[in-house]
Formats: sequence, C-alpha cells, structure tokens
Amino acid sequence: MTISSKSRISLMFLPCCLLALCTPSLADPFDQLTEKMRIIEDVVSGFTDMNSTDMFILPFEPLRSYNFPCQVEPPTGEVPTSVHKLRPSDVKVIAALGDSFTAGRSAKYDNVKAILHDYRGVSWSIGGDESYSTLPTLPNILRMYNSDLHGYSKGVDNQHIGYNMAISGARTFDIIQQAYLLVQKMRLDPLVDIENDWKVLTIFIGGNDLLDTCRVIASSTEMYANNIKTTLEYLLVNLPRTFVNLVQLFNVELIRQLPRGPICSMIIRSICSCESEDEMRKMSRRREDFQAALQGIVDSGRFDRRDDFTVVLQPFLSRHPAAPQGQEQQ
Repeated sequence: MTISSKSRISLMFLPCCLLALCTPSLADPFDQLTEKMRIIEDVVSGFTDMNSTDMFILPFEPLRSYNFPCQVEPPTGEVPTSVHKLRPSDVKVIAALGDSFTAGRSAKYDNVKAILHDYRGVSWSIGGDESYSTLPTLPNILRMYNSDLHGYSKGVDNQHIGYNMAISGARTFDIIQQAYLLVQKMRLDPLVDIENDWKVLTIFIGGNDLLDTCRVIASSTEMYANNIKTTLEYLLVNLPRTFVNLVQLFNVELIRQLPRGPICSMIIRSICSCESEDEMRKMSRRREDFQAALQGIVDSGRFDRRDDFTVVLQPFLSRHPAAPQGQEQQ
C-alpha cells in the first residue's frame, strides 16, 4: 500500500497546522466554531479571491482498486468471552477518539476551502464510505467479516458521524470529554448492547499538543500521560468488551517539509509555534517523551487485567519517516 510523497505530506500537515489554533468547545463540540476557526475561515476566503489560488490546489486522487488479501472466515456463532480470543467477525461496533486526523479534516483536499471540512467518511480508522476495494479503512476491512458492523462515520462533517467522536483541533485534555460522549451515545443506541457487543476503539491524539511545544500553554509530558490514563480508566469502567487501539504519535516535525511559498510560510509562522532549529529539536525531544509515556502506559499492564478489555499500542506511524521528495514509501 503506497503512502504519499512530499506533496501529500503537505496535504496532511497544512490542515493540522492551521487547526492547531482551534480549541473545541465542550459545550457544543460538533457545531460551534471558535473565534479562531472563524479567523481561519476568513483567511481561507481571502486565499480563494487571489489570482494565485492554483498554488493551493492539490486534487484528491481516488485510490486504486484493492483486492482483499485475507481469507474471510464465516462467523462461528460462538461469541468469545475473552478479548484475547477476539476475531474480526466478532466485532459488532467500531468507534474512534481523536483530532483532525481521525475527524478526516481536509482528507479530500481539492482546494484550500477543504480545510474547513471534516471528511469523516474517509477517515482511516473510522470512515465507512465506499468499500474495501476502493477505500481500505479499518471499518471497511472489518465489514469484509461482518457486514452489520455499526458505528463507522460517513460523508462530510456531521452528516453521519456514527461513533467518530474526534474533533478537529483537539488536544489530549479534550479526550475524556469525547470518551464520555461516546459512552453516553452508545447507552442510548438501540442497536448497541453495550455490555455484550464487542467493540474496537481507536484513540489517536497528541499532534496538536506537540504543535503547542513553543507556546506558553504547552502541556507537560506528565499532563499528556495523565489525560490518556484518565480516559482509559473511564473506558475500562464504562465500556466492557472493548479492544482499544492506542496509536503511537508520528513525526510532527515533518511540518518543516511543507511548501515554503510566501503565503504558506506566513500561515506556518503564525500558527505553528516552533520554527528555529533549536525549537524543532525541542519538539522532537517532546515527541519522544510523549511516545515513551504511551509505551509506559501500555507496558504497566493496568489495562490488561480483565478478559473483556485491553489496550494495544500501535506503533506503525512512529516507524515511518517521511519519504524524500519524489520518492514513495511502501
């Protein structure tokens, strides 16, 4: 499976960088734009009035056709009682917590205004648009085993969020609120048996915390770890029969590889707090501290003492540095 080269790194990190300004409102986490988001909207509108807007256009390229590489075993009819015997066909519900990478902000980037929209249906961990053959997301993989999978998001923004509770611009201190909203929503859902249905929950958060490294408001590694642990403790008590994917942080320093035209440079300087070599090294050390904190949380065994709940650290993003310009990663 091919990962984008440098031009697509720009596609990934420009919206993330812009949204570092945006702190979600807990009072209305999905519909209320903050003042900073309105500022971004004004800036974006200004870009589209310029004659040089072509420099902001990166067409969305549909994925090629994928053949499913695994043998699909039919459900046995016997539901396991241990998470350690869980099979893909046993998963009934899928959910996700996180920031813009899970919300799908600008995932179908065709012009600069796309940074104002969450393309939740194509989110890698929770999006359920199309099918595996054209969009190999985690839900579309699991749907190969269970066509009745429930909870994936579809479409754009809040058309059908399912259990995609991610909010663009979120930091780790927002994640407990997302977890609370998730549990409450599941308890009210007549299609979910919260006590008996097996669930897969993906948590991917921390990029915006890292982008705050050179700001006064930056959270410490201890605060970051405590926010994650508090969220997992809440889920342990309130969400039985759950397999949690805790996704390791990626190399946010890739922001330095964004294109450096005059307007883009202005945006990066105004929004992303670290620019100098010393500041980027500080961000790199902080990322390593955050990664070690996540590893420590999982290695503690605190969340692997029950048969119906576990937390697994997924390290794949931390192991893939950016491809040099003009090259691709496999």
